[in-house]
Amino acid sequence: MPCWEVRTLSVEFQAKYRDLLEEAIADLGWSLDQLKEGRWQIFPQGATSFLVDLDQGKATITDGQQRHLNQLKVAYSQAAVRKVAKKRGWKTKFTSPTKGKFTKKQWG
Repeated sequence: MPCWEVRTLSVEFQAKYRDLLEEAIADLGWSLDQLKEGRWQIFPQGATSFLVDLDQGKATITDGQQRHLNQLKVAYSQAAVRKVAKKRGWKTKFTSPTKGKFTKKQWG
Protein backbone atom coordinates (compact mmCIF):
# COMPACT_ATOMS: atom_id res chain seq x y z
CA MET A 1 0.00 0.00 0.00
CA PRO A 2 1.47 3.41 -0.96
CA CYS A 3 2.18 5.99 1.71
CA TRP A 4 0.46 8.63 -0.43
CA GLU A 5 -2.56 8.63 -2.64
CA VAL A 6 -4.01 11.11 -5.11
CA ARG A 7 -7.69 10.88 -5.92
CA THR A 8 -9.09 12.51 -9.00
CA LEU A 9 -12.73 13.21 -9.64
CA SER A 10 -14.56 13.88 -12.86
CA VAL A 11 -17.34 16.36 -12.20
CA GLU A 12 -19.91 18.09 -14.38
CA PHE A 13 -18.93 21.50 -15.75
CA GLN A 14 -21.44 22.77 -18.30
CA ALA A 15 -19.45 25.58 -19.91
CA LYS A 16 -20.05 25.76 -23.65
CA TYR A 17 -18.50 29.07 -24.64
CA ARG A 18 -14.76 29.48 -24.84
CA ASP A 19 -14.89 33.30 -24.71
CA LEU A 20 -16.86 33.24 -21.45
CA LEU A 21 -14.47 30.68 -19.95
CA GLU A 22 -11.48 32.84 -20.88
CA GLU A 23 -13.18 35.93 -19.40
CA ALA A 24 -14.00 34.07 -16.16
CA ILE A 25 -10.42 32.85 -15.81
CA ALA A 26 -9.08 36.37 -16.40
CA ASP A 27 -11.55 37.80 -13.86
CA LEU A 28 -10.17 35.36 -11.27
CA GLY A 29 -6.57 36.27 -12.13
CA TRP A 30 -5.82 32.70 -13.21
CA SER A 31 -4.17 31.43 -16.37
CA LEU A 32 -4.88 28.64 -18.84
CA ASP A 33 -3.36 26.55 -21.59
CA GLN A 34 -5.32 24.99 -24.40
CA LEU A 35 -4.20 21.38 -24.69
CA LYS A 36 -6.32 20.63 -27.75
CA GLU A 37 -9.63 21.83 -29.14
CA GLY A 38 -12.15 21.96 -26.29
CA ARG A 39 -9.68 20.78 -23.61
CA TRP A 40 -8.07 23.25 -21.21
CA GLN A 41 -5.63 23.14 -18.32
CA ILE A 42 -6.59 25.76 -15.73
CA PHE A 43 -4.01 27.23 -13.33
CA PRO A 44 -5.56 28.84 -10.21
CA GLN A 45 -3.21 31.17 -8.34
CA GLY A 46 -1.24 29.28 -5.72
CA ALA A 47 -2.95 25.94 -6.42
CA THR A 48 -2.53 22.82 -8.52
CA SER A 49 -3.91 22.96 -12.05
CA PHE A 50 -6.95 21.03 -13.21
CA LEU A 51 -8.44 20.00 -16.55
CA VAL A 52 -11.66 21.17 -18.19
CA ASP A 53 -13.16 19.48 -21.24
CA LEU A 54 -15.76 21.77 -22.83
CA ASP A 55 -16.88 19.15 -25.35
CA GLN A 56 -17.71 16.58 -22.67
CA GLY A 57 -18.88 19.14 -20.09
CA LYS A 58 -16.53 17.75 -17.43
CA ALA A 59 -13.71 18.90 -15.20
CA THR A 60 -11.08 16.60 -13.72
CA ILE A 61 -10.01 17.72 -10.26
CA THR A 62 -8.32 16.34 -7.15
CA ASP A 63 -9.98 16.23 -3.73
CA GLY A 64 -8.90 19.72 -2.67
CA GLN A 65 -9.82 21.53 -5.88
CA GLN A 66 -13.62 21.60 -5.60
CA ARG A 67 -13.40 25.12 -4.14
CA HIS A 68 -11.50 26.36 -7.21
CA LEU A 69 -13.95 24.72 -9.59
CA ASN A 70 -16.84 26.36 -7.72
CA GLN A 71 -15.11 29.74 -8.05
CA LEU A 72 -14.74 29.16 -11.78
CA LYS A 73 -18.41 28.20 -12.12
CA VAL A 74 -19.49 31.42 -10.38
CA ALA A 75 -17.13 33.55 -12.49
CA TYR A 76 -18.37 31.84 -15.67
CA SER A 77 -21.99 32.52 -14.70
CA GLN A 78 -21.23 36.17 -13.96
CA ALA A 79 -19.47 36.54 -17.33
CA ALA A 80 -22.54 35.09 -19.07
CA VAL A 81 -24.89 37.46 -17.22
CA ARG A 82 -22.68 40.47 -18.04
CA LYS A 83 -22.61 39.52 -21.73
CA VAL A 84 -26.40 39.20 -22.02
CA ALA A 85 -27.01 42.36 -19.97
CA LYS A 86 -24.60 44.34 -22.15
CA LYS A 87 -26.41 43.23 -25.31
CA ARG A 88 -29.63 44.58 -23.83
CA GLY A 89 -28.10 47.88 -22.71
CA TRP A 90 -27.86 47.13 -18.98
CA LYS A 91 -24.84 47.74 -16.76
CA THR A 92 -24.02 45.14 -14.13
CA LYS A 93 -22.23 45.26 -10.82
CA PHE A 94 -21.98 42.13 -8.70
CA THR A 95 -22.18 42.80 -4.96
CA SER A 96 -21.61 39.15 -4.01
CA PRO A 97 -21.15 35.89 -5.92
CA THR A 98 -24.93 35.50 -6.22
CA LYS A 99 -26.24 39.09 -6.12
CA GLY A 100 -25.81 42.07 -8.37
CA LYS A 101 -27.20 45.42 -9.42
CA PHE A 102 -28.46 46.10 -12.93
CA THR A 103 -28.99 49.62 -14.19
CA LYS A 104 -30.18 51.03 -17.46
CA LYS A 105 -30.10 54.66 -18.46
CA GLN A 106 -33.60 56.03 -18.92
CA TRP A 107 -34.17 58.59 -21.65
CA GLY A 108 -36.74 61.27 -21.34
